[in-house]
Amino acid sequence: MTSHIASVPAAIRRAAFVLVSVCLALSGLLGAAEAPPANGPLADAAALYDVWAAEQLAYHGIPGVVVGVVSGGKLAWAKGYGTTDLAGGVPLTPSTPFRLGSVSKVFTATAILQLRDAGKLRLDDPVVKHLPWFQVPTPFPDAPPITIEHLLTHTSGLSREAPFPSWTTHTFPTREELKAAMPKVGILSPPGKTYRYSNLGLAILGEVVVAASGETWAGYLSKHVFGPLGMTASTGAPTKEQIATLPRQHRRKQADGSRGTLDYYDTGSFAPAAAVISTLGAP
Repeated sequence: MTSHIASVPAAIRRAAFVLVSVCLALSGLLGAAEAPPANGPLADAAALYDVWAAEQLAYHGIPGVVVGVVSGGKLAWAKGYGTTDLAGGVPLTPSTPFRLGSVSKVFTATAILQLRDAGKLRLDDPVVKHLPWFQVPTPFPDAPPITIEHLLTHTSGLSREAPFPSWTTHTFPTREELKAAMPKVGILSPPGKTYRYSNLGLAILGEVVVAASGETWAGYLSKHVFGPLGMTASTGAPTKEQIATLPRQHRRKQADGSRGTLDYYDTGSFAPAAAVISTLGAP
């Protein structure tokens, strides 16, 4: 989107920072969206985006997108484009729920920092202090232990994924299976030395939340993060009814222009890295 927005006059770009988010967790936090002014920079930007979004959806064969403009800490404007399914579906709106994918990591990190503030952990704690089963072989015997901060900053040296073909099969390990797999997990660099994005690291952080709080990961988020923020449409453990309201998952576009679809899949012990669902606007 950046290359297109760059062509918009600077005054409009400053006035309207468009958050293109199929899955931005702002439910309740920013309140209901208001209609843009009848004229002025925001109205101009909204009109321009209407034209651009419609063209992009048609050209790329995208099912839809929900966008919002935040101004002064409030959701000033939001709108859905397209539908929940290329084969039909219903129109998207700011209250349409989406799976947030990796934005879920933000909430897991928030939980960790809350627990730090509550004195239930320190960021420099070795992970094994909270998870005695976190015994990972290392080729770096003189390296420091992996800490909570290493997991938060993706500098633990852990591989990106656990030793499961989860993103191919869409079958994810249970918590017990994840624990049992630790001897097969590799450390690819000394902790603290190299940035390496790791879904595995966030799955482990979710287990730290459980150990330090005495609550489930999803239960902790509901009680201590989503609840206080008024994010009533947000959850880390969606019910069957909530899952049924999600837009259809589409695969990437193929050379012939087609897009396959996917059924919803449970991310199991990797929920802290990928499972939250939410909406852009209040339900």
